Amino acid sequence: MECGEIISIEHKYNKFCNHSCSAKFNNVRKTKKEKTVRNQRIHKTPTKAQILSAFERSVGKICKVEFIRCPECSNLFCRRVRPSSNKVCCGKKCGMMFGAKKGGKRSAEVQSEIRRSKNEIYFANLCSEKFEVLTNKSIFNGWDADVILPELKIAVLWNGPWHRKKLAKKHSVEQVQNRDRLKIKEIIKCGFIPYIIEDDNKFKPIFVQNMFDLFSDFVEISCAVV
Repeated sequence: MECGEIISIEHKYNKFCNHSCSAKFNNVRKTKKEKTVRNQRIHKTPTKAQILSAFERSVGKICKVEFIRCPECSNLFCRRVRPSSNKVCCGKKCGMMFGAKKGGKRSAEVQSEIRRSKNEIYFANLCSEKFEVLTNKSIFNGWDADVILPELKIAVLWNGPWHRKKLAKKHSVEQVQNRDRLKIKEIIKCGFIPYIIEDDNKFKPIFVQNMFDLFSDFVEISCAVV
């Protein structure tokens, strides 16, 4: 059976021609079985007792420990309890991936803050002195508005020149305007009134003050109608 040799009639009830082929076949089968069991052990989720045992072997038993879940792979791991402990991931690979995601999110928040013009920020500050406002919050089915008056159901869109003019080679005015139309539709679906202010992006306090006065008049008329 193992070497392919034909077995004589005297050995017709045997599967192997000799002891050598029998031993070879059984050893291969045993090795495959051991590999299967070993792989099953590797992929089996360790218990808290097993994790703690491995941790104690590496750092010793004289320390307080706690179990936390890795934010990247969701696996349970053990770490020392001490004031300077800042380990949040189970290993170096998860730590690098989690740190990259966290840094990318922070970078996106910083870029969003940089894109706000001085005029927009000044206008938002003037609104906050008179109304309860939110700024740059994505509450309209994933879309945001620059200044939001939640109690009065008004959303202000402060549109700079990139909403009307091509300012860079890769800048598509048509794409920006399509996004604006989708945003306005979602704002209206959420029961808010969109209010659009067009700006040339140069810091002009007088211009902003005039826009705020017009907006205040609009708010008063809207409240009176309601």
